[in-house]
Amino acid sequence: MRYPLVELATALLFAGIAALVGLTWALPAYLYLAGIAVPLALIDLQVRRLPDQIVLPSYAVALVLLTVASAGTGDWAALLRALVGGVSLFALYALIFVVKPGGMGLGDVKLAGVLGLYLAWWGWDALAVGGFLAFLIGGLIAVGLILFTSAGRRSKMPFGPAMLAGAFLALIVAAPVGDWYLGLTGLST
Repeated sequence: MRYPLVELATALLFAGIAALVGLTWALPAYLYLAGIAVPLALIDLQVRRLPDQIVLPSYAVALVLLTVASAGTGDWAALLRALVGGVSLFALYALIFVVKPGGMGLGDVKLAGVLGLYLAWWGWDALAVGGFLAFLIGGLIAVGLILFTSAGRRSKMPFGPAMLAGAFLALIVAAPVGDWYLGLTGLST
């Protein structure tokens, strides 16, 4: 039963990404992200780790596919933004990993860099919203586990699925959320 569900989830994610991104130069890059998201989430849920065999090659694949997308669109600023975003999100997670030992796994840190590439290529608002949503979704899941299961405050939970969900949700809502926030601050354009 598991295999058909994995295939269905992947197909639905592919369809959603195709509808969101459209037939653009960026589509292969975001389909690749969707392709690794389902196995990463399931593996993290099952064994609480994000395998290097999937995460580490994703840096090279993302860089190649996002470079092709930037070349195809002529938007080299998006590629530079992706590089800065990938390093920034990786650095933020690495800092959390060092400051709060045991609060986050090294796999989460590695995945953060990959997600930072994709989110920042999409836009700065996607990077900010995606980074925030990962912690919001993770926190909501943790509260639910504490309230409705035997989990406690110190229980370990896989964070990769929340990171991935936050990233995909950010691709959808980043622009309106960013506009809303800038409107609140009086900085809207």
